[in-house]
Amino acid sequence: GIRDPRNAAWLKKLAQGFDLVHVQLWPAQLWVSLAGLKVPIVATEQNTFNRRRDIPLFKPLDHWMYGQFAHVICVSAEAERLLVEWAPVLSGRTSVIVNGLPLDRYRNAVPLSLDLAHPLLVCAARLELQKDIPTLLDAMALLPEFSLAIAGDGPLRPVLEAQAERLGITSRVRFLGRIPNIPELLAAADVYVQPSLYEGFPRATGEAVAAGLPLVVSDGPGFTELVGEAAWRFPVGDSQALAAAIRTALVNKQVGRDRSQQRAAGLSIESCAAEHIKLYRHLLR
Repeated sequence: GIRDPRNAAWLKKLAQGFDLVHVQLWPAQLWVSLAGLKVPIVATEQNTFNRRRDIPLFKPLDHWMYGQFAHVICVSAEAERLLVEWAPVLSGRTSVIVNGLPLDRYRNAVPLSLDLAHPLLVCAARLELQKDIPTLLDAMALLPEFSLAIAGDGPLRPVLEAQAERLGITSRVRFLGRIPNIPELLAAADVYVQPSLYEGFPRATGEAVAAGLPLVVSDGPGFTELVGEAAWRFPVGDSQALAAAIRTALVNKQVGRDRSQQRAAGLSIESCAAEHIKLYRHLLR
């Protein structure tokens, strides 16, 4: 399994013949750092926070692990700042490259057909604590004229479905689970909502930017670099403020679309790939 320490030995064999290794996410980062590789290792930090940072015993381990990397790419300036705070050994060995997206895939998507009335809100998220879907459901109880489609699955789904039942909003809310056609879902939306407590690079919100949707997101860390002034923001966990922001976004729908389209220009997968190649060449000089 992914948490088996024997992965370090397997990765050492796998990496033979390569000039550089790029690793994503824990615990793969740990196994690669333990593999004793003789080539530069690049890691990507995808979030502003992880649970290891709540456990003091992990600090020396992380300090050692990050010390094995030639460079760490962070998906936002906030993720970079917080990482270097946690692991000062990385000072001078980090940079920011935002995750890229195939923009045409979102711009040209045909709207998904759903049995939900408009105006339609869409949220794509893992159903776990970080994403704070309970606040969105509470806001839906204050928005009787709106429908909501939630794409994604996770351990909190039964709890969230029970909350929707308790709030009396099940006729207006759909839990779609994991779906392969997110661009088509976004094309059907009037407003995109992301209520997360925090993010690194909020990819789902990036997809909504690429789709040119009006955005409502929390004021939690990790959003600002992506959305800039394009989104309507609300305080984390404040369902009343969220409901008000959603109504404002709908009234100003064209303004929101224009703002997202302007932000999307910097999210192309081609520019993301070019930045990675530039870094690899620098490290291999």
